[in-house]
Amino acid sequence: MKFFSEKAEKKKGGVEPAVDGVLLEPSRENFTVSSFLEVIADVGDEEDLYFFQNKAAEKMSLKLAEYVREFSGKESVGLFISFLNFFLERENLGSVNYVKVDLSNKKFVVAIENSAIALALKKKYKKKVCKFYETLLSELFSDLIGVDIKFKEIQCLAEEGQREKICIFEST
Repeated sequence: MKFFSEKAEKKKGGVEPAVDGVLLEPSRENFTVSSFLEVIADVGDEEDLYFFQNKAAEKMSLKLAEYVREFSGKESVGLFISFLNFFLERENLGSVNYVKVDLSNKKFVVAIENSAIALALKKKYKKKVCKFYETLLSELFSDLIGVDIKFKEIQCLAEEGQREKICIFEST
């Protein structure tokens, strides 16, 4: 079974689905995203791949803008991070591993675990590939604090030799 992977123990407070006594956990891979990206990578070039990611993130941030504006203000950054994590998990794009916030200097570090982009492209590219998250985080954080913020990926799980399953983005 490729869609389900074996799991050694039950999650706390919940009952896991089981087949023949084997506990199962759904795959983290986003098959729709990976299929699109693999086609673009196969028939296009890196420029096409990054263009597609940027445009998709711009469209998504426009759809999320009205929600993000609800979180504007110092005390709402934590709620926004919870919303961001909920959204990423719901869309099977990954999850927020941690966030470092320095509001006075408008500096942020966001770690995304199980990036759908990096998981889809790590076999073909052994480098930073998550332009989607750079653009999405830039747009969302800019809307949140009302100042132009740009994020750059500083670590990617697709990079050769990378053992951690996180991609780290830092505002510049």
